[in-house]
Amino acid sequence: MPIVARQLAADPMRLIVVTNQLDVAQVLLGNSGIDVILLGGKLHPDGYTLPQPIGAADLKYLVAMKIFLEVEGVRHDVGITASAAEDARYKHDLLQHALQKTIVAPAGRWGLAFGHRVAKLSAVDCWITTPLSAAQREDIGDIPCEVEESR
Repeated sequence: MPIVARQLAADPMRLIVVTNQLDVAQVLLGNSGIDVILLGGKLHPDGYTLPQPIGAADLKYLVAMKIFLEVEGVRHDVGITASAAEDARYKHDLLQHALQKTIVAPAGRWGLAFGHRVAKLSAVDCWITTPLSAAQREDIGDIPCEVEESR
């Protein structure tokens, strides 16, 4: 997810970023015009995230113009998935409050499915990913969202 934050920092604009990822907050901190709201919670040592956010109930009042949501699994028949129920619920809630929904996941996460559904692929507008192989492009076929490959 820091790739999106680095792109935002390179071309700053008036923006409010709500995140539970310390590395995203660190990249954006101090950029003129970008306010960072870091959700609190238990720090997860593997990903430097706060997967059990304190104050998540306040998200029901959030209206986001755009959301960039990092996900663990993306599969045509299952949709967007997470390995932990609380993570899936949190990400599902975030998607409900955004007007434009973008998921972020490297190409290696295509075809992965975990035990907890975040949303169907039709619930998102765009998927930002790393370059896809020809086989992955063929397998993806006509998923109901735009796919953007970034380097």
